[in-house]
Amino acid sequence: MLSISQWQRLLDYLDRMGAPYLIRQPIKEHVPIPCSFANIDLPIEYMQFIEHYGYPTLFIDEDLCLGFLPPTQIYTHPLLPSGVYPFAVCSSDCQVTMVLEHNDIEWMVVVYEGMERVDSEGDFVSWIESQVRQFLLQLMNYDFQDLQARQFSLRSDPLNLCSPNRFANLG
Repeated sequence: MLSISQWQRLLDYLDRMGAPYLIRQPIKEHVPIPCSFANIDLPIEYMQFIEHYGYPTLFIDEDLCLGFLPPTQIYTHPLLPSGVYPFAVCSSDCQVTMVLEHNDIEWMVVVYEGMERVDSEGDFVSWIESQVRQFLLQLMNYDFQDLQARQFSLRSDPLNLCSPNRFANLG
């Protein structure tokens, strides 16, 4: 449950800043949440996070964003057939994808840029802690009034993840 408490830190900070709507909660899908991939149970922390928060999107600007992928996007992502489980995007053009990759011992979070593997980030808990820390550090440099105004000008789907062709340029 560490990932839940870490994400809650970010939610609490945004709430105190008066900008809680920078994190969008998506409409619940009627697609069941997958519990395993390639016959291996997905990390329990990831599953708990998704069950608790769903598939949220944080969008502060084009360089500071994170969108968790719902099952419909995971199943259509071009990286899925390569044996990794894409679960989030970290760029406004969706070129930077976070995937879960099993290394025969445990699931690791790995960064892909387009279709190319870039770096390993550790397990899901370490990754979410790092993301929250980075977002909090970046948010400290933002003007509160700007963030408060920005949250109301954003579309409900700022990363356009609901588009059926969102990942067409990756393949």
